[in-house]
Amino acid sequence: MHTFPDFRCPAEAMGLVGIVFSLLAMWVALGGGRWWMRSAIGVAALGLLLPLHAYQPIMFFSLAGVSSVVLLSLLRFFTERDQVRWRHPRSVPAIGGRIEFWLGALAGSVVAAASVGWAVRIFWNFGWLETLLVILPVYFTIQIVAMLFGDSFRFGPRIVTRRDSFGQSFRLIEALFAVVLLAVLFAINALALQRAPISLWFSVLCAAGMATMVNVSVAALFTASRLRWRLASIVVFVIALGLALQFGAVGGRWLMQASSLSYLPGTPFRSMIWGYSVALLMTTLCVATAGLFRSGAIDSPAERSTGRVARVASAALLGLYAACLIPIAVKMVPPLAQPDPIAEDAKLYEQLETTMTELMTLNPKEQTIDDLAKTGRTESAIEVAEAYASIRRSTRRVFRAPDPLAVDADFTGLGQKLNAFRSWARCMDKDAMAAVKSGEFFEASEAWRDCIHVGHGLGRGSQIAYALAGIAIEGVGQEGLVRIRNDLPVETIAELLSALITIDGQRESLESLHRRSDLVMDREMTWQYRLAMHAPAHLSAQNPAETTTLVSPSIQATGDAIDRRDAGLRMLMVEFAARLFDAKQRRMPTSIEELVPEFLPAVPLDPFSGNSLIYRQTETGFVVYSTGPNETDDGGEFGDITALYQNGYDFDLDTLIRPTKRSGVVGFGGMN
Repeated sequence: MHTFPDFRCPAEAMGLVGIVFSLLAMWVALGGGRWWMRSAIGVAALGLLLPLHAYQPIMFFSLAGVSSVVLLSLLRFFTERDQVRWRHPRSVPAIGGRIEFWLGALAGSVVAAASVGWAVRIFWNFGWLETLLVILPVYFTIQIVAMLFGDSFRFGPRIVTRRDSFGQSFRLIEALFAVVLLAVLFAINALALQRAPISLWFSVLCAAGMATMVNVSVAALFTASRLRWRLASIVVFVIALGLALQFGAVGGRWLMQASSLSYLPGTPFRSMIWGYSVALLMTTLCVATAGLFRSGAIDSPAERSTGRVARVASAALLGLYAACLIPIAVKMVPPLAQPDPIAEDAKLYEQLETTMTELMTLNPKEQTIDDLAKTGRTESAIEVAEAYASIRRSTRRVFRAPDPLAVDADFTGLGQKLNAFRSWARCMDKDAMAAVKSGEFFEASEAWRDCIHVGHGLGRGSQIAYALAGIAIEGVGQEGLVRIRNDLPVETIAELLSALITIDGQRESLESLHRRSDLVMDREMTWQYRLAMHAPAHLSAQNPAETTTLVSPSIQATGDAIDRRDAGLRMLMVEFAARLFDAKQRRMPTSIEELVPEFLPAVPLDPFSGNSLIYRQTETGFVVYSTGPNETDDGGEFGDITALYQNGYDFDLDTLIRPTKRSGVVGFGGMN
């Protein structure tokens, strides 16, 4: 599962961000030019994270960056006080340099190609940017190491010189610059901390400490002039890497904050840390060999040709990182799309919720009103009947479920609240079935119509949990009306048809529900969720429409349920409209188009295929059906609800109520 682009690419993006800020901290401390200009660029880079709402990474990179700059500045101070220079008066023959270059190029190409082949076998949908992220660092690293290795074994005397003096100048204007930069850095972090307070400070500080150890040790490994310092840096790097691997939940979350990955069990933090460390080592080798981390010109074992290759490698890698990160950052800045406006007030829902909760107390065994009266609970039966009447009056007005984006949104005890609605729906279904046995079809239709109204309201303007509960409750009502559709008088059919047409026109689209879910997750996870939305499509070969986020499985399941719900409702509309047409014209319509506009405002579409519902006349009347999930007209071959997702079957109204071939299978509503 973790090899999928949806889980892999956010980790890759955050790994690149970590490498860029590590290189930036090294450059601020070890680069040439005016220190305050380098520091200002570093602070500005942190400020660029504000529009992305990446408040926690700002705090993390600030802590790790400042501590890295301080320690690396001390390293630079002591290095320049006792600097060793190697000189090679004897030059290498031109043929030897060319052989070294081409041997390094050949080795780099072979290893890089092998690395890409391995990555493509391991991961799916490997994109061209991800391919370059593997092949370029590996190729340039092998090339530079081969050239440095050859240079270190050249013949000729080595002259060692020492420089014991260190010039240090101090001006008041530089102190003012330092105060201003610190103030700006403090303001950025104060804003980030205000927007996203950090509760696990110990984890943040530990991870920042490990990142500092990694940055300093890697920089010292490639820039220190003394062998003992390089050996010490290797030891520090191994210790930091060991700590990160030992406490992967800390190191992985902060060194490579990987969006949805950090919320899943079994997250491959170790692999993430290894990949981050290797990439940082490779990139730092290229940048350090190019001379970007040196305050002044010093002699090194590298030939001029090696330096030129390193400069090309540095430019290529930094350009590649920019090409990977900048488009993602640009997409993360704009606000997410808003859901469709739902004008109705949620206060009506609050009244319904209170009534439903009271009903659970009055009728915990979910008995019918007649059963309550027969068992001597006459007062409870009267109260339940009054509550049913109150709910009926309320639900005939359009309402919406609570808005999760509201400031005062409270979803405490959501499961218990929805259970109250489900309990009411089961009670209504039992009372309706009792009314059918008594021949009171109008009362039964009113009870099932109430279920459709309540389910419709729950599916508008709220979370996926409300929508799914609403679909189940509405399914109870649809199944009930299907059972008695041939027993209803024309007047009742006309009233039901009008209500169903109104409901069908007030549906909230799946896309709107998806946008609301994205906004809820964006409010909870901020930059992490946006990174998961945009990184996979940009870095991998995955189609943007196929990118999955934490809400995608729920949205997909809800989409399937919505299609079933809408198909059932629209088939009922056509069924009722055809019966009204027959009552008026004394014949069945030849097509659905004949029902428009007198009985239907438009030809209802099949939510599965996107085309109109299929209508055919038969010897006994007519049949209207949907293609079902396979989006193929199978010629009117119907099964029970268990066959809905099997090939070779279509979806008609009786699919909802046909006896299932297997026992223990719930109906369309999922509650009966």
